[in-house]
Amino acid sequence: AILNACYVNVITSTVLAREEGILKRLHGTPLPLWAYIVGRMAAAAAVALSALVVIFGVGATFLNVGRDAGRVADVSGVTALGAATFTTLGMAVSTLVSRPDTALPIAYGTLLPVAFVSSVFFPATTAPSWLMHVADLFPLAPIAKATERIFATSAAGWPMTPGQLTIVLAWIGGAALLSAAACRWQPGQS
Repeated sequence: AILNACYVNVITSTVLAREEGILKRLHGTPLPLWAYIVGRMAAAAAVALSALVVIFGVGATFLNVGRDAGRVADVSGVTALGAATFTTLGMAVSTLVSRPDTALPIAYGTLLPVAFVSSVFFPATTAPSWLMHVADLFPLAPIAKATERIFATSAAGWPMTPGQLTIVLAWIGGAALLSAAACRWQPGQS
């Protein structure tokens, strides 16, 4: 849900807004780039949060998932970090997409391979160890493992190691720099 709302949707909607001239019109206003990005993040986070509430509700109702305050807080924190990460990455990838009709294939073409090696769809227990180490360098694996850790254990505290948090924050920083440096407001620029 977070990946669709905060990565795929941000790529497609940003490219479409740029190519339809919406970003060009926004750029002519006093609206700073950071405010636009924060607005995109807030909209994507709202959709992700809605999906999280539904998923959490189904899990609590039908699957006996614990819903104590600590778990809810941890899931909320990891979700917020995931939303920030994937929205920022979506904004960065959107700077590399030149046409709206290629935005969705590029979004899923970059998302699905990382999701598969990060054990999002199924546990990759037979994958070679080098592939698991590569997956750990992408932000999806630490976020997915942290979410799983929240529900798989009863341990309290932040579910990410400092190394995992560093990897996620590095991706956010790199994506933010790329977005700021390569943002295109005009349609048709490559």
